[in-house]
Amino acid sequence: MKKLTVNGELTLSCPDGFREMTQEELAKAYADRTSKRIGIWDEARHIILVVQWHKVNVLLAALSDPKSSLRSAEFRLRRLLKDSEYRKTDTFTRGIAGRDARAFRYEYRVQGVMQEGEVYLLKKKTSVYMIYTYTRMPVTEEARRVIGEMLNSVTL
Repeated sequence: MKKLTVNGELTLSCPDGFREMTQEELAKAYADRTSKRIGIWDEARHIILVVQWHKVNVLLAALSDPKSSLRSAEFRLRRLLKDSEYRKTDTFTRGIAGRDARAFRYEYRVQGVMQEGEVYLLKKKTSVYMIYTYTRMPVTEEARRVIGEMLNSVTL
């Protein structure tokens, strides 16, 4: 099992079968061209996990509300996937790296195949991390277990 370190402070374990996505693959999957994104992909199990991060100044970090940051991410996804039958299905909180990460789950269709995505928001001082997971539907027990193991392995 390999370790992946993001932004010098967030680390997670990558189970066997995962490989790091190329910048071209990430650019194809996302509308923007930020370099502050890293992804891993298990093509056989149809699981992708992507971590995106950004820094905010100290004042904004103190004033920022995780709920509004997550709403903003959901709005961008809804707009981006408007022609893909996007539908938000759940809002929840999950423990990641000893923190309560706010999250939401959604469904969408790609080339006729239904997908499920989850977005988790974590903050550490002035760093904001968004963890995106993707898998095919119906989501298998194995996919849920693998995603859970990766999220459980996150340290900040």
